[in-house]
Amino acid sequence: MVRQLRIARLDASGFVPTLGDGAASADLHQRLDALIRRHLPEVTASLFAEPAPAADGRMIEWYSDLAGQPVPLTALTSQAYEKARAVLNERLKSLAALADRLPRIDPSAADLAGPLRQALTYPGEESVYVIGGQPVIVFWGHQRQGAVPPPGPVSSVAAAEPIADGAAVVPPAAVAAATTAAGPRRLWPLGLLALLALLGLAGYGLVAFDLMRWPPWGPDYQALLRTAKDEEQTLRSRMAELEANVRDALALCALQARLAAARADEEPLRQQVDALNAQLAADRELCPLKEQLRAARDEGAALTRSLDSVQSKLAKAIASCKRKAELARKKERDEQRRAEAERREAERAARQAEEEAKRQAAKPPVDQPRTPSAAKGLPPCPGERPPEEAPDVAIVLDSSGSMGFPASMTNTDVRSEIARQIMQGVFGPAAGMVMPRQSGPSRLEEAKKGINNVVRSLPQDVDAGLVVLKRCPMADNLGFFSPSQRGALTRQVDSLRPMQGTPLAQGIAQAGEMVDGVKAPGVIVVISDGEDSCGGDPCQAARALKAAKPKVTINVVDIVGSNAARCVAQVTGGQILTPEDGLAFEKTIRKATTEALKPPHCP
Repeated sequence: MVRQLRIARLDASGFVPTLGDGAASADLHQRLDALIRRHLPEVTASLFAEPAPAADGRMIEWYSDLAGQPVPLTALTSQAYEKARAVLNERLKSLAALADRLPRIDPSAADLAGPLRQALTYPGEESVYVIGGQPVIVFWGHQRQGAVPPPGPVSSVAAAEPIADGAAVVPPAAVAAATTAAGPRRLWPLGLLALLALLGLAGYGLVAFDLMRWPPWGPDYQALLRTAKDEEQTLRSRMAELEANVRDALALCALQARLAAARADEEPLRQQVDALNAQLAADRELCPLKEQLRAARDEGAALTRSLDSVQSKLAKAIASCKRKAELARKKERDEQRRAEAERREAERAARQAEEEAKRQAAKPPVDQPRTPSAAKGLPPCPGERPPEEAPDVAIVLDSSGSMGFPASMTNTDVRSEIARQIMQGVFGPAAGMVMPRQSGPSRLEEAKKGINNVVRSLPQDVDAGLVVLKRCPMADNLGFFSPSQRGALTRQVDSLRPMQGTPLAQGIAQAGEMVDGVKAPGVIVVISDGEDSCGGDPCQAARALKAAKPKVTINVVDIVGSNAARCVAQVTGGQILTPEDGLAFEKTIRKATTEALKPPHCP
């Protein structure tokens, strides 16, 4: 049997062999192993570990053919210890019985009876390991150095021989020794001792010559008793073997039952493995396509950023050109006015009297003072209020991908469409989604139209700013536009298209930096169809802005009625406005900018 499991590597210097031929060896182990497997169950042969001495002769490695983790017997729990100890005692008894009857049942191996008995000697429980519930002995046929050796065979001269009633025959040499040791002072017991010795010899003779049996020619009951005891011992050994065989058979039956159950589960498991392998193969085919898609999306995002940068630079260049052209036209008008003034001055020098009358007649009439609106208890109209008290307007426009969906679609419809496209692997180059083909304008188109119409109707002393939400993590601050720049503002709004993300909290913070909100009112209009998708906290951004600028109000145009930004309006005293239908954007946006529009009583 090939030993594959190493139990331990132990120092042999503290042990001495009890075997007649010396220490346990691999050759002796092989012979005992074959003998035990020939007459007892194979598992019984695993009781003796196979020794493998190291090259230095001091260390011995012990191996076993069992499978499992070796655990010292002394380290087991009480229940496991008792169970393993019972198996160990049973194996030792069966091996001792085999050694006793070996000369009768296997004469060819009778020379192994003595080594087998001596192999049952081991130093103690610390030399017993348990592997899978089976005990294994290392240093078998050994005892600790300095321990009392087991008794050898008893000498026939010195041994007491039993008789029928359990007494023993005392040898004559013992009587003589006792008489000599008594000395002359105790001669009186010598007669008694001699008498007892004679009686003992007489009893020994009766037993030896079978004279106590009566009648002498009757049955030999002692021989029959010895035969019965031998048969009893044989039957006990056989019973122990049968019990071990039954336990092994039960264990084999349990293993066969587990094997049958495992085979029953084998086919479903094989089908699952085949399905997983097929799925893995499909995923491997999709991996290159997904990588190409990821690269295309990254390239598209880079192109979008580049395009936005170019558009921003172009817008700044156009605005600079317009300013320069306006300055040139203004300079030309100033020069024309100066020339006209010089001409008129020359004419006045020629006709001083007429020119004086003309100058008097040319003076504009004094305007009658108009009653201010404040005197009437009404808010001041544009022109009546100082420029620094005119309100500021900042528009925060959501230009995320969902704004590209038709204005008639609800958020529930949008989420369903996004989920469907993700499952099908359909992605757009910019917004990440393919817009469904439905009739009617998109949300962003309706919002842009409403913003431009409202911006055109703002009073001439109100500036308007624009912040666009189109990608994470930052919003795009397109700046503040004066009344003379409202055309540029509407062109910026018209150029917007749906992009990827909604950095709502960041957009609110940038819009708050535009407006005054401390001396003059600041109105921020948020136009969105959802919540922050970039990890920001719009409510916290609104609270911080209101704490820094008490006159700031945020009105939210909630396009789909999701209430995602309700707290933004609540913490600043603003309004939540929802379009009545898909085409009511302008009306809702105009209502959100009421505070910055011309009051109704103003001309």
